[in-house]
Amino acid sequence: MRIEGKTFLVTGGASGLGAATVEALVSKGAVVVVADRNSDAGAALRQRYGSDIEFIQADVTSEDSIVKALDLAVGLSGTFSGVVSCAGVAPAERIFGRNGIHGLQSFRAAVDVNLVGTFNVLRVASRQAGQA
Repeated sequence: MRIEGKTFLVTGGASGLGAATVEALVSKGAVVVVADRNSDAGAALRQRYGSDIEFIQADVTSEDSIVKALDLAVGLSGTFSGVVSCAGVAPAERIFGRNGIHGLQSFRAAVDVNLVGTFNVLRVASRQAGQA
């Protein structure tokens, strides 16, 4: 696939694998919409890459949030060429330790972002792609 001149959405793009994906896409000439909860890291990326990226604060578990991120991508070029879902969280808890058992709420939050969020991004993006 030719990357140059294409527009991509990268969720979780403000750090880790997402930020590395943003860097790889930008280095090949893509315009990237970075969707992430961390607005400070997003602002730092925007400063680093300038007009090659747009940042939007987003929550992958929210349909409305992903629709807005995709609308931003489409607004830049009339369409989007791909979505890379990198948003994820990892609670730093042991299943059982000196503080007791792992919190179920933090595990559910991780499943919500890592599993449900990924599914949400892909289903909303596929609907948007089908309308193009």
